[in-house]
Amino acid sequence: MDLREKVLSYARAYNMLEPGQRVVIGLSGGADSVCLLKLLADLRAECRLELRAVHVHHGLRGEEADRDAEFSEKLCFQMGVPFRLVSVNVKEEAEKKRISEEEAGRNLRYRAFSNEAERWREETHRTGSAGTDEEGQAAAIKIAVAHHGDDSAETILYQLFRGSGLRGLSGIPPVRDKIIRPLLCVTRREILEYLEEKGLSFVTDSTNLESDYARNKIRNQLMPMAVQEINQGAVEHIIRAGELIGEADHFFSERAEHMLETLLEEEKADQAVFSVSGLLALTHIEASYVIRAVFKRKQWPLRDITSGHIESILMLLEGRTGAGADLPGGLRAERIYNRLVLTKGQPGLEKQGTGAELPVLLMEVADRENQGEIPKNLYTKWFDYDKIKDTLSVRCRLPGDYITLKGGGRKSLKSLFIDEKLPREERGRIPLLAEGSHVLWVIGGRISEYYKVTEETKKILKVQVDGGINCG
Repeated sequence: MDLREKVLSYARAYNMLEPGQRVVIGLSGGADSVCLLKLLADLRAECRLELRAVHVHHGLRGEEADRDAEFSEKLCFQMGVPFRLVSVNVKEEAEKKRISEEEAGRNLRYRAFSNEAERWREETHRTGSAGTDEEGQAAAIKIAVAHHGDDSAETILYQLFRGSGLRGLSGIPPVRDKIIRPLLCVTRREILEYLEEKGLSFVTDSTNLESDYARNKIRNQLMPMAVQEINQGAVEHIIRAGELIGEADHFFSERAEHMLETLLEEEKADQAVFSVSGLLALTHIEASYVIRAVFKRKQWPLRDITSGHIESILMLLEGRTGAGADLPGGLRAERIYNRLVLTKGQPGLEKQGTGAELPVLLMEVADRENQGEIPKNLYTKWFDYDKIKDTLSVRCRLPGDYITLKGGGRKSLKSLFIDEKLPREERGRIPLLAEGSHVLWVIGGRISEYYKVTEETKKILKVQVDGGINCG
């Protein structure tokens, strides 16, 4: 089966391309998106497709980005596909939302694709020229992006390293809402061979060749080593493992949905209450999926919830009454006698069971070389960004918390507070910035030696207590 037939069969298996389908193609000009554009253009007549392509200029990379936009426009002209160029400012978006440029770029790309789909929908509604499916109904507009098998394998490894659960380990989904990914069934090698066979050129984003980001290190260093030195079929085997994990995830998710009905003792708009004994009667994996299921049901954000956060919730089942854990998105879990209470509060300011209020922290990432000497300030601290591998949380003390001392030794936060002669009643109210159980910063006090900025640091995370600029 050649690549065209392989992709067509895969698309049909997941109902990606219905007759009369309208498709917005995300076109960067790179090998993957050029392959996607060519395949869908060739399938137009057979599948009765209508196509449009969108290229997003991120306002980065200068002349190289201009070259990519020009190349993409010419390619669409040659293939007879309507083209739209959308210019965005990634740096500005990243600063405004206090997120990385990588995440800002991804958000802006998908927003541009969705905007084009909406524009197309409005146009066809006015003119009545929409394509129709086999039942004569107006065909939906889908967004095709060029993720391929290697991308899914990289995602599986990345999620494995950051401690994800089964959902993250299942890889990139073929279909999610209106997003379709027809190339997930083929590898990067197959794409390059196809382009060579068709005599098609493409552009290369130089930043993809750098290894500054974790995902690029997996792509440029780890994956090639696995293929060359361990198993030539490594990518395919990782993808297959992800598919099996995805099946297991689907099984446990459906099971958890049914369990919720009997395990939930009380439910409000911003709260869910479980029976502790009911959760303890489940296997560990069942209990973890029940927790995820209630997040989904309440429409609480799961994106930043790792398996480590789920573990911190489940640990409360064996803990004392009053014990709690704070989670991303203003969520808090607390053990109150024989009940596990999950509450959604205000993001950025969470109340502890002790009655303590946590400060709002302002964070930004910057290159080390642009910072000069790191100043000393009680309420603004600088950390080695590349050493942070998981989601940070602002909370008060939990059992097992520790800080790293000079020389690499660890010290429990309990011992630290005792040594510093902090009154017992104040210890549970002191705000912390933590990665799991590892405390980066006892806010207003010391920071972990492990995360300190050194001469080898490439990127810095600046953390400032909102309103604490002049407090140091």
